[in-house]
Amino acid sequence: MGVHSITSVENHGIIGLWEMALTYGEIESNNQLSPSDLASLNGISNEARKIQILSTRFLVRAMDPDIDTNLLSRGVTGVPYFKGNKTKISISHSGKYVAVALSCHGKTGIDIEKIGEKVGRIQDKFMNDKEKECGYEQNLECLNEYQHVIWGAKEALFKLYGKGGVFFKEDLEVDPFKYIGKGYVEARISKSDFKQSFTINYERVEDYMLVYIFD
Repeated sequence: MGVHSITSVENHGIIGLWEMALTYGEIESNNQLSPSDLASLNGISNEARKIQILSTRFLVRAMDPDIDTNLLSRGVTGVPYFKGNKTKISISHSGKYVAVALSCHGKTGIDIEKIGEKVGRIQDKFMNDKEKECGYEQNLECLNEYQHVIWGAKEALFKLYGKGGVFFKEDLEVDPFKYIGKGYVEARISKSDFKQSFTINYERVEDYMLVYIFD
């Protein structure tokens, strides 16, 4: 268990990955948990959720030791933020990984998803006709990976927007692209109160798709 990678994204922020490989009991034995760490677990009985919370705190400290993880909280829509600290944060977890994006310059969004069959099964719920057409015409040999990039990009956009009430199929759109394992896509949010285009990075990490965005 520990830091998988910490990557600085020039002029934007930091991306971190933490691998969760220990049980909660092993974490307690191998780490001196602070009172604030223990307080963050108050009322939570699910061991997997406890590990995710502690892993997020450990990863944030490794990414920026100056950040007080006691300040980490969530807004009414579930968006994480630091009380009294201008650093923006986005969090995602899937399987054995926790992913965190930190930015001092603007909003951010991150998603990590274990590559499997689920995303393909629900493509009609989050992909428009143009996105599906690009998948079958340009990415048939890597359709599953392509679909995971679309899903991750829209999750990242949703987190960056942060206000809820977003319809993935109608309000978020990813331009046609050819999947190459690691690259970027152009995408946009089209809401009545917010219209903006973004460049979104993606990267396959083992059997996971990591996608992130900085404003």
